[in-house]
Amino acid sequence: MRRFAAHSSLARTLRSAALCGVALAGVALASHADSAPARELASAAAQRIGVAKGSEYWDLTVELENDYRVMARFLVTNQGPGKQNGTAVGHVISPDGSTIKFRNGRLQSGWTLSEDGLDLDIGKSHLDMHLPRYQLRVNKRASRIRIAFAPNTLHPLPKKLGGPNYRIDLLALGARVSGSIQLESMAEAVHVEGWATLTHTVAKRSETDLMRRRIEVFSQRGPRPLYAIQLLDPGGTNSSFLAWLEPGCDPAFDSELFPRGNKASDPACLRTLRTTNHVELIPEKFSDEKKKRSKKASYRVPNVLSISPKEQFDPKSAGVATEKELDISGIVTLGKRLLAYEPLDDLPGALRFLAGLSTKPRRVWSPARFAVTLPPAPDTTTLTIQGQGVATVSFTNRIKNP
Repeated sequence: MRRFAAHSSLARTLRSAALCGVALAGVALASHADSAPARELASAAAQRIGVAKGSEYWDLTVELENDYRVMARFLVTNQGPGKQNGTAVGHVISPDGSTIKFRNGRLQSGWTLSEDGLDLDIGKSHLDMHLPRYQLRVNKRASRIRIAFAPNTLHPLPKKLGGPNYRIDLLALGARVSGSIQLESMAEAVHVEGWATLTHTVAKRSETDLMRRRIEVFSQRGPRPLYAIQLLDPGGTNSSFLAWLEPGCDPAFDSELFPRGNKASDPACLRTLRTTNHVELIPEKFSDEKKKRSKKASYRVPNVLSISPKEQFDPKSAGVATEKELDISGIVTLGKRLLAYEPLDDLPGALRFLAGLSTKPRRVWSPARFAVTLPPAPDTTTLTIQGQGVATVSFTNRIKNP
């Protein structure tokens, strides 16, 4: 197995440090000397959380031009027996809707994490987050996957979104993907191209104590990929965040940090990202609304999500919204379910019983149709974008119905 040694050149060392969110004090970006200072970069590296029940995971959502989809999660957790256990679980959805799952799980001594925390090798599933392109490699009999993409955002979401013990980093949003897939029904591998979104979540306590439901919407195609998230905490408080990419690269970062991709027409760079937390993502029109709904707790997935400006906020923590920020609005309509997954099903019986005493997680993926009006950038008019995307609704436990 190939391992990753220290970089052989100073330039590559600086690139790696910058991409891990390390401040390069005193280093000037000569080609952009008069531009705005570079923002803080999110880190893709594993944090090696030492607290009991702490965990972190990387969620990858891939849409391919030939209508294949790949959803994968790499998880490092201190829950269960031992610490720093590694799990990789993913699904490949074919154009006809059929699904193939791949799964690998190992205790701490049975899987490998590189010294810099950017390379996870769990059984036959491998996530490599070194430059210039992140790579997913799966070598299962039923699914052989090779895809690569360059990170294009590296943006830490606001700390107030999930609180001090729950951090989310947006590493890639609609990044161009290339690679190959070979399923057991295929005589040979097929070349694939598409789009990928990658997030990194760090929970310093049991995620059940920090979050009840997490709704995410990825609009990956087109010149302005969009990401929206709403978190519902155990106390019933909702927090939302919205981000979208502008077509060009962020001038605050030297292009040398992100070499070109495999194609001359597909340059890799940190894209200009615009964000707002003065927004509400509101679930509406649940599928059981016309039925006699039980008051018992359940996993209710909305049919519609509305996006609107947040009218009330705390100036001390969120600042005061500008008039432009209040122009935001939109509707996201969820289609027929693509996939539903209950993570506890992959655990052995005894361990599944113990874990189920405190958490009963579920994840649901659906196609999403959206139309969103975005606040204007300087010297531009209000922009409306619309198209197709993916919505993911994740639960750590059932939620009591109103």
